[in-house]
Amino acid sequence: MTDRADPAAERSVDPVVVAALARKYAVIRELRIAHADGSEVDPRDRMRQLAQEFPGALRELDELPFETIEARLAALGRPRPPRWADAMGRFHGWVRLALAVKRRFTRGSDPSEARRWLLEARPRGPGEPPDAALTDEVLAAILRPPGGRLSRWALERVALEVGRTVAAVEGEIFECLKKTP
Repeated sequence: MTDRADPAAERSVDPVVVAALARKYAVIRELRIAHADGSEVDPRDRMRQLAQEFPGALRELDELPFETIEARLAALGRPRPPRWADAMGRFHGWVRLALAVKRRFTRGSDPSEARRWLLEARPRGPGEPPDAALTDEVLAAILRPPGGRLSRWALERVALEVGRTVAAVEGEIFECLKKTP
């Protein structure tokens, strides 16, 4: 996907996020090649690690065309990373953070307890939101996502942060995963 000349396209992408995404696509490529070669090595541990660091990546492993995996790796190696890398990193960051909160707290938990835990006890991963974004309102939404859809909620958060519509962000991140009827 090409970047259009607009202010959002000029946003710099955190190099830590770019490196993490490159690692993700390298692992996806390695797993795909090992599977195609009939490797006897059990991939479950690597797949579990991939899913923990990059929620949603197993869907990419299953559904992305190999050419897209290669193209994304190449794009992440360029001096100016593609715009989708920023949105993808933020999406993984929000979902990873939200899943950690949901594993530790119940739906009825006080959001301020979750915030305290996030700020004091949990290390931050690549693409995760800044402390200021972790308001009680946001954490309440994580504990009880609107419509029960955490991924959709995360897409909405990313869209707010990058100043684009949910549909635009979703298209950027998941363009190659859309099923055609």
